[in-house]
Amino acid sequence: MACRISDQVERGWLDASVQGKITGEIWLRGREEPLRLDLAGYPMADLAGRMLSFENPAPQEHPGSEGLHTEQHGAAGDITASRKALHGEPPYERSTFQTVNVLYIEWFSAHNGRVVIEASHFGLAIHGEALWRLTEDLEAQRREMVSDGMTDFMARIEDAIKDDDASGDDWTAMNEYEWEKTLKESDERTDQYGELLEQYKDHPDQERIIAREMGWDHLEDLLDADARGVFDEDRKAAAEEDYPELVPDPETEGVDWIRTDDGDIRHPLAHRAFDMSIRLHHLIRDLGAEDDENGDKESEALQVLSFAAHMLSAKLAGALNSLGYDRDITFMAGMIVAQLKRALSHFNEAVHRLDALARESNALHTTLAPYRDELFAIREEMLRLMERYRKMIR
Repeated sequence: MACRISDQVERGWLDASVQGKITGEIWLRGREEPLRLDLAGYPMADLAGRMLSFENPAPQEHPGSEGLHTEQHGAAGDITASRKALHGEPPYERSTFQTVNVLYIEWFSAHNGRVVIEASHFGLAIHGEALWRLTEDLEAQRREMVSDGMTDFMARIEDAIKDDDASGDDWTAMNEYEWEKTLKESDERTDQYGELLEQYKDHPDQERIIAREMGWDHLEDLLDADARGVFDEDRKAAAEEDYPELVPDPETEGVDWIRTDDGDIRHPLAHRAFDMSIRLHHLIRDLGAEDDENGDKESEALQVLSFAAHMLSAKLAGALNSLGYDRDITFMAGMIVAQLKRALSHFNEAVHRLDALARESNALHTTLAPYRDELFAIREEMLRLMERYRKMIR
């Protein structure tokens, strides 16, 4: 992942007076020695042939800077003191955004990979006259060098991910409790993501800000690489490639999958729950309780019952519908059990609402009795499947 060190920067200088070479020193909070830059490449036109100094009025110490090598040798990325960006304060309404000047310093280090400084609040000073100019040919060369640097960096990330996959955690050993913890953490992260989406919904740089807030450094690197066209050839190749259609395993038909009248592949239990939820939805609509706006308690309870049945169906689909394909079930067994246990909460909610409605009305007791029986039959099948997949957990 990229090392983003903007907050730790105290001050620094860059010298691009020699064509094709950029040198400099950058002091970070908490480090005695500055980073010493010796980079091949060119800055953008505003800094070509010139020297820049900068200072951060509010530097912060960060333990991650300890891993940065003092001697930073490598290739220059985009380096400019005049990048433009839109800035606004919440609530983010487009009419209130203002264009601000951003210092952007990027390089590709032999030791630390991609390093980025990006800030709009630094004090900047450009010194002296330009000793050379960035011609069209040099600008084309600069762009190519930056693109090559980003491509090499993304390749290093991909190799690192492959190494982690080869020697990292043994996911097949995860039991249902470990999967429950993982799924719970995923829920919390999803809630955080939803809050950020709402907070930055009108911000023009929404994706990058959210990636940064979520700690998705890899995604921010991907967005930067995508903006530079690094993946254009990969997209072209993917568009031209014929991907084989997923075909369900014929040996597990009727057990792990069925084909519906619409041609869809579903797990038998997921399809049963889906069919039940649709029939219940139609019943509630016929009872006149759908989208009731009068605050009638019975109508509200029927709507909650319908929603719980739909959620039970959706959770079962997520847990089971992929089992019809040739998959390593031993890898998924713990996750399936955890997902089925989570789906039971929606069964409990549906039965709770159903029983409350039945106590209030004999007519509803009679009308809803078949759905109660069906819900319990689905629950029994869920418990049977949980026991089946528990036996597969290593």
